[in-house]
Amino acid sequence: MADAAWDAPRDDARLAALRECLESLAERARAVLAHVYDQGLSFAATAERLDMGLSAVKVAAHRARAALMECVRRRLERAP
Repeated sequence: MADAAWDAPRDDARLAALRECLESLAERARAVLAHVYDQGLSFAATAERLDMGLSAVKVAAHRARAALMECVRRRLERAP
């Protein structure tokens, strides 16, 4: 239990960075991530709902995840 408490500030910083980075994504990228991860839809169902091709959804999700990882990494490096 002590380990979980020890990591709490770091986890809070990561979550804050992730939230800020999500806001910086393009609307379409956020929509793809929301459908796939928040709503639990498949890539195919996401493509249908967003009127996108299946490949376009997969590429958008991949690029959005990569952008989020890089953005969070940069923000955490700048954090005190």
